[in-house]
Amino acid sequence: MDSIRIWRSPLTKFGHFTKELDDLNENETVTANKVYSDKELSRISKSGFNAIWVHGLLRNIVKSEVFPELGENSAIHQKNMKELISRAARHSLKVFIFMQPPRGIWDGSEFWKKHPDVGGNIETISIGEEVKIRCLCTSTPEVKKLLRPRLHKM
Repeated sequence: MDSIRIWRSPLTKFGHFTKELDDLNENETVTANKVYSDKELSRISKSGFNAIWVHGLLRNIVKSEVFPELGENSAIHQKNMKELISRAARHSLKVFIFMQPPRGIWDGSEFWKKHPDVGGNIETISIGEEVKIRCLCTSTPEVKKLLRPRLHKM
């Protein structure tokens, strides 16, 4: 098996936390096309790399029947990733999406007002200010239903 040499651009935003569920200006699955131009992809390939990786939030990339507010902009994320994958392939590069589902959601989000019973641990993080995020509790039936079919499709 050939080894995989993955490039990660320092110019993209990795895991930048926002209070919005899906800030299109801050999600790499939307913004990566600007960073990974054809010129940059060519440079990466000529430098001996054969793949790049992009940070993705599953809750934004895929629609959810369980929580309809998740994945509202999934078509935009998927369109941008398909374009990047297609352009990268022309430079003999693969694209890997790095995800850690489920990710914490700002504790003040409307999501928690609609779904307070699926909340788990609350943590404080700093994004220039101290904010509290709440994780989805993976032991609740709703969150299991959210994750199970998605994990089988990956």
